[in-house]
Amino acid sequence: MNRYEHTQLGHVIIWSLLPFIVLVGSGAFVGSLYHRQPPLVVLIILVAALLLFYKLTIKIEDETLCASLGIGIIRKRIRLADIAGRETIRIRWWYGWGIHLTPYGWLYNVSGFDAVAITLRDGRKFALGTNDPGGLTAAIQLSRQLQAGSPRRLLPSTPDACTTLSAACETRSTRPKFARHSLRARHGKSRFASD
Repeated sequence: MNRYEHTQLGHVIIWSLLPFIVLVGSGAFVGSLYHRQPPLVVLIILVAALLLFYKLTIKIEDETLCASLGIGIIRKRIRLADIAGRETIRIRWWYGWGIHLTPYGWLYNVSGFDAVAITLRDGRKFALGTNDPGGLTAAIQLSRQLQAGSPRRLLPSTPDACTTLSAACETRSTRPKFARHSLRARHGKSRFASD
């Protein structure tokens, strides 16, 4: 069952690579009129970069979170049960787009500066760039709860998450606002590391 799916296009990547692909493909960078064959290696590298990084799709299906870049050759797939915590972050501009090592672990990003940092139970960290960070964190939270068999314990905090996960959000209006805090007061701590 597909619980969440969001695709973000890398507009800057697309529009910065396309002119170079056209110029190299047309032979505009080659000097002599008699030797106007496009540099094939450069053209292949540019087209490959475009196909690999033009979009980022994040899906939550059954028990896994999967992030795939471009046409899907580069993927990050983890089990939801392995997630210890998650938080919405704002990344620095110098972290760039693509795949980079950052203080939040490996960053998978194609556009923008919003991301969700995920910490796994074994201590490893990574971040997924998205223009829907609230929806992604709510979807991870709710998917983990559904997996544990307790869909009413915590509900999504953003309206976008409610449209994605409408079945669980129907009870949101009937749930008292103090329920989350009373659970914490009764047990002394939260089940999730990021709460």
